[in-house]
Amino acid sequence: MNTTTHSLAHPLAIGGGIAALAVLPFLSGNAYLEHLLVLWMLYALLALSLNIVIGYLGELTFGHAAFVGVGAYTSAILSTQFGLPPLLGLPLAGLVAASFGLVIGYAALRVVGPQFAILTLGFGAILFTITNHWVDLTRGPMGITDIPPMAIGPLAFDSARPTYYLVLALVLATAWLCHALVTSRTGRAFLAVRENAPLAASLGINVFHTKLLGFVAATAIAGIGGAIYAHYIRVITPDIMGVHNVAALIIVVIIGGRGTILGPILGALVYIGPVGIAPRRRSAAHGHLRGPAYRHRRLPAGRPGQPVAALAQQPQVGEHPAGHPHRFASHRFAERRRRCEMNPAAQEILSVSNLTRIFGGLTAVRDVSMTVQAGEVVGLIGPNGAGKTTLFNMLGGSLPPSSGSVRFDGTDCTGAPSHVMGQRGVSRTFQITSLFPSLTALDNVRSAAYRTTRAGWGAAILRNAAYRREEAELRRKAMEILAFCDLDHRTDTLADSMSYGEQRRLEIAIALAAEPRLLLLDEPAAGMNPEEGQRLVEMIRRIRARGVTVLLVEHHMRVVASVCDRLVVLDHGVKIAEGPPAKVLNDPEVIRVYLGREPVDA
Repeated sequence: MNTTTHSLAHPLAIGGGIAALAVLPFLSGNAYLEHLLVLWMLYALLALSLNIVIGYLGELTFGHAAFVGVGAYTSAILSTQFGLPPLLGLPLAGLVAASFGLVIGYAALRVVGPQFAILTLGFGAILFTITNHWVDLTRGPMGITDIPPMAIGPLAFDSARPTYYLVLALVLATAWLCHALVTSRTGRAFLAVRENAPLAASLGINVFHTKLLGFVAATAIAGIGGAIYAHYIRVITPDIMGVHNVAALIIVVIIGGRGTILGPILGALVYIGPVGIAPRRRSAAHGHLRGPAYRHRRLPAGRPGQPVAALAQQPQVGEHPAGHPHRFASHRFAERRRRCEMNPAAQEILSVSNLTRIFGGLTAVRDVSMTVQAGEVVGLIGPNGAGKTTLFNMLGGSLPPSSGSVRFDGTDCTGAPSHVMGQRGVSRTFQITSLFPSLTALDNVRSAAYRTTRAGWGAAILRNAAYRREEAELRRKAMEILAFCDLDHRTDTLADSMSYGEQRRLEIAIALAAEPRLLLLDEPAAGMNPEEGQRLVEMIRRIRARGVTVLLVEHHMRVVASVCDRLVVLDHGVKIAEGPPAKVLNDPEVIRVYLGREPVDA
C-alpha cells in the first residue's frame, strides 16, 4: 500500500464518519428517530467516560450512574430553584460530580478488584436513598420537573435535533480527549497501571494518584452528561441512579469494546438498536485485557555432585564486540560512564545497614548490611528461601523493612514506596516475568519511560511543538533500547506473544527505559538455555558499560561467576560471605550451604 494513502486513510475515515453523523437527523424521517439519536449520543458520552475507568484503568465500578445523577440533580436544582442559566449549570454539574469522585475515589481506590466495585455500588445506593428522602431539595420520588432546556443565547436546545448536535459535539470532544489521553505520558501511565500495577510502580508511576486522576476525570464527564440529560428530558427522578442504568452503561462499554475509543460509541448504538460492534485493535490504545500466568523453570546451579566452587573456573564469556550495531546511545547513560571514568574510586550508591524483615514469627532477613559502589555488578546468591527476593523487595520499595536502614545515593530511603524508589532511579525486574502483556514491545518500553518524560494530557490535547518533539525522541529512545536488547525485530509484537527468552529481555528493556542509576535484576537467567544465558551475560556487561550499577540475584553460578565483581551470600536471611566470586565460591561455608555437605579435600 502506498505510504501516503495509508497515512491519509485514518483521517479520511474520521472525517467521513463525522460527516455521516452530521446528516443523520435529516435522514431519520421523524421525531422519534431523532430522539433515539439523542439517546445514542448521550449513552455514547457516558460510556466514553466510564471507559476511562473500566477500559484504561482496568477497574470495575458500579457507581458511575450515581455521578450521572449528581450532575443531573446539580444542574436541575440550580436552574429550577436558584434560576441559574442551564449553560452555567453544565460546568458546575461536572465540577460537583468530580468533587464527589475525588472524595469517593480517595477512599475506595485504596482497595482493588471486587472491594472497589462494591464500595462504588454502596456509594450509588447511598445517593439513591438521599435523593428519595431529601424531599426539600430533590422533591423525593416525584423528582424535579419543569427543568428548562439548555440554551446558548437565542439558540434553545428544546427539541431533539439541536440537542443531538450539542451532544454530538461533546461526544467528539470527549473522543478526542480519550485519544489524546492514550497517546500521552498520562495515558501510558493509565495503561501501565491497568496491565501491571506493581511493575508500573517500580518504574516511578504513583499507582494511586494515576487511578484517582482517571476516576475524577470520568466522573466529571459523567456529571456533564447527566446535566444534559436532565435539561433534555426536562424531568429527573432518583431512578437515574438505579441499578438498571448501572448495568446499561457497563453493557455498552463491554459490548462495544473496552479500552477502545470507537467501541463505546458503537456499543451505545448496539444498545439503542443493534447494528454491529466495534473491531478491536491490538495496540497500546486498544489493548485487550488478557493477563496470562507466566511460568518459568530455574536452571540448576551445577551438575549433580559438581562443587559450586568449580563453576568459578568456567571459561568467561567474552565482551560484546566493539561497534555492535545495538549500541544504546542515551546521553544520560553516556554521562554516567564518563563520570565513572573520571573518578575511578567509585562512589557508594547503595548502603544497607542491619536490614531486617519479620513476617509474624518468621525472620526472612536478619541484620543484613552491605554496600554497592557505582559502576559495580554485585551478585546476591543463596539457596532457595535464603531471603534474597525479600531483600530485593525492601530495596525496591514494595516491602517495608521491620528495622534497619537503606540509603540510595546518599539519601535515606528506608521504607520509601516503590514509585518513590523508581522516581529516584532504582529500577527492577521480578522473579516471575513481569511485563505489560497486552501492549506491544514498543509500547511496553514507551510506557516504562514515564519518569523521563514531561508532556502530559494537556500537551497531547494541544499537540504542541514540545509534545511532538518529546514523542519523537521517546520513540527513538524506545527503538534504541529494543535494539540494545536484541528485540528491534519484535517492535509491534504483543508482549504475551513473545518467547520466554524474549520476554526476559523485554523485562530488562522496560527497566532500562526508566534510565535507572541502580538496576535490580531478580533471577534474570531463570528458565534460560545456555545460549540465552550467555547473551544475558553480554547484555549485563553492556549495561554496566553505560554507567548503570547492577545488583543481581541469580542461581545460575556460571552467570554470576562470569559477570559479577563481588558476591554477597545469604542463608536463612543472614549474610554468611562476601567478596570476589573466586574467593566466595571456594568458601567452605558457601559450598556447604549449596551442596548440603562439607567440601572434600583433593
